[in-house]
Amino acid sequence: MRRLWKRHERKPYRSRCVTLAIIVCGGLLVFWIAVLIFLFGALFDHAAYLDKTRVRVSQRLQLRTKTKPKKATPSTTANLRVSHSSSHATPIGYTFGHAVRRNNTKPSYLFGLPADVPAEHQYRYQSNGIFWEDTQDPLYQKYRQVVFEEAKTQVKDFQLAPDVGTYQQKLTQQMQHIGMQVGNLIVPAPLRRHQHQISQQLRQAGLDTLADIFDNSYAFTLEQTTFPLSDGTTYVITGDIELMWLRDSSAQVHPYIPLLSQSDYLLHLVEGLLRRQSLFIQADPYATSFRLFLDFDFVNKQRLTDWDYQSGRTIHVAMHNFELDNLAYHLRLSYKLFQFYQQHNRPMLALDGSWIRGVDLILQTVVREQNHDESLYRYPELPHNGKGQPVCKGDGLVWVGFRPSDDPTKFGYLIPANQMMVVSLRQTAEIFRSIKDDIRAQQCEELADSIDKGIHSHGVIQHDDFGKIYAYEVDACGGKNLMDDANVPSLLSLEYLEYSSPQYDPDQSIQKNTRRFILSKSNPYFYAGEGPDGCINEGIGSPHTAKSSIWHMAVILRALTAESDAELRQAVSTLARTATNNLMHESFRSTKPSTFSRKSFAWANSLFAELITTELEDILRVHRNETLNSC
Repeated sequence: MRRLWKRHERKPYRSRCVTLAIIVCGGLLVFWIAVLIFLFGALFDHAAYLDKTRVRVSQRLQLRTKTKPKKATPSTTANLRVSHSSSHATPIGYTFGHAVRRNNTKPSYLFGLPADVPAEHQYRYQSNGIFWEDTQDPLYQKYRQVVFEEAKTQVKDFQLAPDVGTYQQKLTQQMQHIGMQVGNLIVPAPLRRHQHQISQQLRQAGLDTLADIFDNSYAFTLEQTTFPLSDGTTYVITGDIELMWLRDSSAQVHPYIPLLSQSDYLLHLVEGLLRRQSLFIQADPYATSFRLFLDFDFVNKQRLTDWDYQSGRTIHVAMHNFELDNLAYHLRLSYKLFQFYQQHNRPMLALDGSWIRGVDLILQTVVREQNHDESLYRYPELPHNGKGQPVCKGDGLVWVGFRPSDDPTKFGYLIPANQMMVVSLRQTAEIFRSIKDDIRAQQCEELADSIDKGIHSHGVIQHDDFGKIYAYEVDACGGKNLMDDANVPSLLSLEYLEYSSPQYDPDQSIQKNTRRFILSKSNPYFYAGEGPDGCINEGIGSPHTAKSSIWHMAVILRALTAESDAELRQAVSTLARTATNNLMHESFRSTKPSTFSRKSFAWANSLFAELITTELEDILRVHRNETLNSC
């Protein structure tokens, strides 16, 4: 009886123990299931992250941490030869004034929002998406490792110009306020060796003047206008203007493309530039020049003005005057990087989801401006309430507000800019074909075909003396502007830009006729005059500069596209005679070569360096038995 009683007393206790054990075991089971679900989810998300976007566009700058990022392992980088699909980049819609992403986040006013800014203009002070933040991206990691860390151990073998040194110091201080660093720049050894080799060949041939100019100009962009940023991007200004143009910056680094395989430092700088351009395009595809902050020239500008509002400017958009060639130059630089990746079997790190988003905006803009009447774009310097001169249906032609010179177009369809876009779109289609994105590839090809059709439907004019030639501008209503401007793209630069139209100009007779026209007195901006030394200086100028001012850029393009030894000799001799301080400039007076505009024009210097490096053999040959400064 007593045993039964004790057993009876223990039953509740045992029952409670069993219940507790079940609860504990059940809890542990649920916990481990949750852990497994979390781990699988994290692994899936991480894989999707690497495969789909790899690089997210920043909505808020989160670079204040000072912890050193981990180095990317070789296996990680090697596995990132991804092929993008059309779903890999979230489309961005454009509302005039700023790009709008689907995943809108809280506005980021990195540099502050001044008091009393009207609500409809507050977006202009936002810095959403203008800086990079994805520290897990392999390109970011390599950029930090090579450009910021390894570069510290390299000897800097050049001096900054005093004004550039002051600018770099102020830029560094300004960026520190938002937790960003500005790196020091070096000239990598392979580039310096290449410079010395070419310079030595010129001197051995007795072309000391050319060698001096080349020594000053070849690394000019790296030495005086390039600023690495700690978000893994590269900011490149024009020289004497502390702003970055998509066009100029692309052209400035173009001579370095052949050396990318010899220098990881140089490669990552160029990749960083393409990434910086992509972010700027996503901020506003209609903009031409950009700034990192409002007071870019340090005149204590603290807020946008009514004129800024009217002209579409923001804290980061410095100029909103639409120039189609800016977008074409971005695509051109993309293609040059793509060719490098393909030839050297490298992962296409810079051609990522962010790059695709930028290209999507470019395609949207091109399509929209093929029918400018329905476009909302306005700029106060243009007639007809900012819309520009009326145009008729261009059958594929893209309307352009401004020339590469930043001057407004007289007629809305700028033919050289359209021709460059044809080339760039076809090159971009090749990129998309390689990554199995057939939808975008087809869109690029169809756009290129439609523009080329419009060029030959409206942009070809029958000239009494030269036959069929390309006009500089047309309105598709019968209006035409027969001329050429020194700025690239120009009609003179078509061969340099690799433009051809087998369907409409199979023997390139139109292109050849056009070249004869623009290098004659029939072109109102072709100037010739006798200098103090008795030599005749001739070349193309621009409405942008004073009458009789010849642009070094146009003389260089004539040399790059020369059709005879005599033409090459004349162009190169002109460059040697008219360089001042052993540098190229914007323009010089045909009768007074020592009178020039823009003392620091990096684009012209880069183009001269490109001429010497690509045409060295011919230059040495034609000047072998000639005096360089002979007329």
